[in-house]
Amino acid sequence: MQDEWKVEFFILSETKSLTYLKKLLDKFHGDFWEKGDSNQGSLLKRKEYGWILSISDKGNIDLQTVLSQLIKLVCIDKVIQHLHNDQALDSGFACCFYMYKNTPSINLDPELLEKITKLRASLDIDIIDMTETR
Repeated sequence: MQDEWKVEFFILSETKSLTYLKKLLDKFHGDFWEKGDSNQGSLLKRKEYGWILSISDKGNIDLQTVLSQLIKLVCIDKVIQHLHNDQALDSGFACCFYMYKNTPSINLDPELLEKITKLRASLDIDIIDMTETR
């Protein structure tokens, strides 16, 4: 099997619907949900309002490049302004690697980390060893 990866950028709020951001974010073809919606068809309900944009693929990944492209895509001034001015909003990047063959090397330069900080975004990186499941 090939290694797989997924990188997501999300915006969440426990107290405020994100419908006011819909016009701004719709062009990115991400997914919106409301508090109380089903979580991916399960019985669990969403605990917050949110929006997420996902990129995934198989094979090798240069996380620096993928994060940079995602930031360039969503980091228009109006999004940054909302994330800075609205304390009810949280944002972040979730990166998940499903490794069947290789171990990823992760190197993020200071400029990229500064851009992530400018978004007030968290960064979560999970590496899942799938060699036992073959």
